Amino acid sequence: MDGILLAVFVVGLIIILILLIYLVDRVNQIEQETRVLKKGGGPRPASPGDPYAGLSGRKLWDAMTEHPPSGIDAAEWANVRQRFALALQLHIESIFEEGQRDGHRGISVEPKNPRVIATPEGNLESWLPPNQVKSVYQCGLECVTAAEDALMGVRASLNEAGKTLYIQAGFPQFPVQSDLLMPGPLPPIAALVDLPLDEAVAAAVPPKGAPPRS
Repeated sequence: MDGILLAVFVVGLIIILILLIYLVDRVNQIEQETRVLKKGGGPRPASPGDPYAGLSGRKLWDAMTEHPPSGIDAAEWANVRQRFALALQLHIESIFEEGQRDGHRGISVEPKNPRVIATPEGNLESWLPPNQVKSVYQCGLECVTAAEDALMGVRASLNEAGKTLYIQAGFPQFPVQSDLLMPGPLPPIAALVDLPLDEAVAAAVPPKGAPPRS
């Protein structure tokens, strides 16, 4: 009987010892993870619930134009940048449309910055440099009332503002904003008569995705 009790006692001590070793090891692991988090390190994968690596507004723009956040995998950061490219275009369109609305209302205000942009991943607070924001807004404002001969300058300003934003964000390829947001009117029939057939067709057909013109 005494032998059985001793065996049970020894087994109990072994179990307790194993638990203590596990708990000490776990506490050390938690302490290490806490130190890493305090230093801003550690992996920060962008998940479906965190599509922009936990960034928004000015911080997101700075990460795009300067340095990505520490600890994020290069391949995952490339995915974040791809998502941001679409958000950037949607932001530009939102500013331009705000300018158009104000142009129709006959008012001019300071465009919103930052603003909430609806993206496929959900709403995103997005910030862009004020100079380009004002330029895009002004183009939307002026395109509503500008005479036809003045629209060329508006298109040029819009294209330059869009190009600047994409280049600053590190995108060497970018859409021509005036083609997307300011499709020009059809040329008069008389202007097409003397053109070769292929050039006349190209001039008369609206750009792909543009609304029908009257």
